[in-house]
Amino acid sequence: MSFETLFSPLTIRNVTAKNRIFFSAHATMLASGSPNDALIAYHEARARGGVGLIVVEVASVYESNR
Repeated sequence: MSFETLFSPLTIRNVTAKNRIFFSAHATMLASGSPNDALIAYHEARARGGVGLIVVEVASVYESNR
């Protein structure tokens, strides 16, 4: 099996991912209702690993949404 394009950029509409490695959303249970330092650190570690696109789990941004 050949992965010739895996590390090449991919453009979807006007957004370009640096490669075709996508990290899908899943429940880490780190958000605790809103984004926090633990969730940020978790996704920063994946970004440092070279992921082209990260989709994060659902988390409330506004206090009134909880």
